[in-house]
Amino acid sequence: MVKTVESFCARTPRAVLEEIVVVDDGSWPPLAEIMTPAIPENCRVRIVRHEKPMGLMIAKQTGGDTAKGQFIGFYDCHVAPRIDWEKETIKLLTERPQRLVIPMIGDLNVTTWDEKLGGQLLSKCYMGWNVEFWWYEDGSDFVPAISGGLVATTREWWQASGGFDSDMRGWGGENLDQSLRAWLCGADIVRAKSSVISHMWRINTDSRTVAKFKLPHFHVDNVGRVAAAWFDEFKPKYKNGLLRREHMDVSGIEKVKSRLHCKPFATFLHRFRGVYFDGGLLPDRVFRIRSKSSGLCLKRMMKSYVMKECDQGTWFHLANQSPLSSGQIPQALHPCRRSRSRRSAGAPQRGAR
Repeated sequence: MVKTVESFCARTPRAVLEEIVVVDDGSWPPLAEIMTPAIPENCRVRIVRHEKPMGLMIAKQTGGDTAKGQFIGFYDCHVAPRIDWEKETIKLLTERPQRLVIPMIGDLNVTTWDEKLGGQLLSKCYMGWNVEFWWYEDGSDFVPAISGGLVATTREWWQASGGFDSDMRGWGGENLDQSLRAWLCGADIVRAKSSVISHMWRINTDSRTVAKFKLPHFHVDNVGRVAAAWFDEFKPKYKNGLLRREHMDVSGIEKVKSRLHCKPFATFLHRFRGVYFDGGLLPDRVFRIRSKSSGLCLKRMMKSYVMKECDQGTWFHLANQSPLSSGQIPQALHPCRRSRSRRSAGAPQRGAR
């Protein structure tokens, strides 16, 4: 944390640095005891403390709500910015206040606490049906989903959007809630190619990168909350229909959606149809594969397959198989098809496949 604060202090012009807010999420000893003597006063550090651990998104909500600046950047406690990191980020946010801006994410050299020369630069993610996120690249600067702890926005949009889902706990899911909240409720997400912030990736073989904290267990399904709140009629796509909504109150997000006149989830799928339609996440046709001899169907179990009654069989499509070189399905098996005609790309329509 000290190195991260020092790097932002040294590489952010005083004219644009209102403050550096550090949220102490119940650490012991308190971070103030460590940081106050280590950080120069001109770095404008303000420490806000939770007396007990509340988890990542509650800590970030605290930081966002207390921030005084026109622009609010959320950055993990193990990062270092490149000089001039702030310029394009501020430019993009000034052009459109209803916006999230993602930096290019570099590799951090833990020894020098600076960017690894020649290291990878990442920025874009898309969201899968299980509310997981994957890195990808398509040449566009618009970003379907943010990866997590490196993003900036305006105080105007932070307050208008409500920040995060206040009922999430622990870690994970808040980045995708925030992404859908932006795209469906009036904002967008873009990357700033010249804003580079290097991130320390956790590597088991390097003890310096291993997490040195433990969080209490929170009985909250964060990613399930994202699906329950935002997926509309596509909810059955989440974990093959295993969304347990009976104990999941998302009324708080529903109020936000009503207040901001948010669009349906199908709008997001249409906006990024290059990923969801052309990339095969919404295939034209799905089918189960049934044995002619037994009448049972293939069910995928992690990396292996078993035969089950067909109502328990896995739905396949032509993008998630390894077809024979001849392109033919083995004679002992044949698909039980569920056909769908392809929609026109002209306008989004609601309805799950």
